[in-house]
Amino acid sequence: MIKYSYFYIKKSFFISVLLIFQLIFLILSLYNSFDIFTGFNIEKKQISKFFSDEILYGIEFRSDLNSSTSNDAFSNAEKIINDYLNTNSNHDFFLTLNSIESLSLEKFDNYENFKFPNSPEEGNKFYAKSLHINSDSLKRFPINLYEGRTFNDTELTHISSPKDTIPIILGYDFLNIYNIGDIITIGSSHNAEVIGILSKDQFNPGNLQSSQRFANLNNYIIIPNNYLDSGAYLTGAALLIFDKSTSKEYLNNIRSDLRNLFNEIDVSIDVRDFSSDLSIKITQYLNGLKDIVMISVIITIFIFVSITITLLNSILLYKKDFGVHYLTGARTIDIIKIISGELFILSFVAIILSTPIFIFKGLTNKINVIALLSTFIFLLIMNLIILIIPIVNINKIQLNQLIKGED
Repeated sequence: MIKYSYFYIKKSFFISVLLIFQLIFLILSLYNSFDIFTGFNIEKKQISKFFSDEILYGIEFRSDLNSSTSNDAFSNAEKIINDYLNTNSNHDFFLTLNSIESLSLEKFDNYENFKFPNSPEEGNKFYAKSLHINSDSLKRFPINLYEGRTFNDTELTHISSPKDTIPIILGYDFLNIYNIGDIITIGSSHNAEVIGILSKDQFNPGNLQSSQRFANLNNYIIIPNNYLDSGAYLTGAALLIFDKSTSKEYLNNIRSDLRNLFNEIDVSIDVRDFSSDLSIKITQYLNGLKDIVMISVIITIFIFVSITITLLNSILLYKKDFGVHYLTGARTIDIIKIISGELFILSFVAIILSTPIFIFKGLTNKINVIALLSTFIFLLIMNLIILIIPIVNINKIQLNQLIKGED
């Protein structure tokens, strides 16, 4: 029956082409909605997992980033914070320094999946994704290892020199690229030893003030920030994490202590409540998601109606043809198969023509497999629902109507 379906599609070629383009547009719209929705759910889960029972403050660097004092801050920030934590060794809060940065690495097969977004390439090197952490980061956001070991206290507090071999932990996707004990070159000329590989699909906070609030560490390099410290966490990735029972007075004392420490090197910082910021971002994200979903719903309804009307019109136009099929031994189910075949072919062609777009997305950004599967499942369900009305219409038509082509 597929050949008959193809025959009737050719007879209405212009309308068929329009429907194919509508279906392509629907596929892309649905994928975008599912992609954003799954991303939103992941982010909500991470916020709940990491910060649901805590008060969260962020340390922000307020001096001019191009000034000489900012350079002083970048070079002295870690020492200031570590000295403060060591002086207050019994502190009942976490001061985590997590920063997502690019890190130069030699190219290997499939290196594009590890590349820092929008970063350049230099000969046989590219810029990989890396997460720089301190000891409090590891305590507050512990990591699970597939193999190897984690950083020890010496590695997390060691005052590094250019000749040091830097310990690194790699994300799960590096599993078949490097082995435990491998020495690789990172940055300009630093030797690094692989001491561990993470278990699959682990998340960690990055810079909560950026789009990289949480990172799936599968394709990241994890490194103690005392080895290659750029001070990037001072732009919003340094977090003060308190228990919810912490008094306001104690919070203010800690904030004041940190401001005074940086004032001593003429650097202005702000210690600001990030908990409310996260709540606002979730609300904004949710409102944006509602708008996108509403657009997808409108597009879906329009295309649903458009395809249904086209199939019904096809039945009206080709009643005599269907009557001939009946006279040659066809049954009602065969006519239904022809109509269903038309919809199947149109949808299949739309999926095939959408494929290059998704291939391009895969080259520039990772494809959301769950969103893609959800899109195709939704398209299948929609097609089945669309067929209900034409099937009912065909079953109501009498044989003499088909032969005469009557309404």
